[in-house]
Amino acid sequence: VCQYLQVFITNFHYYMHQLRNLITYALLIATTEKLMNKHQN
Repeated sequence: VCQYLQVFITNFHYYMHQLRNLITYALLIATTEKLMNKHQN
């Protein structure tokens, strides 16, 4: 049981890290698009 818990915790940390990277990437793209739209107008 302890081994499964360890694997779950490790995977949880991994997925949270990936999710944070994805959110950061999405925010970066959204900001870039806003800047591009300002330049076009």
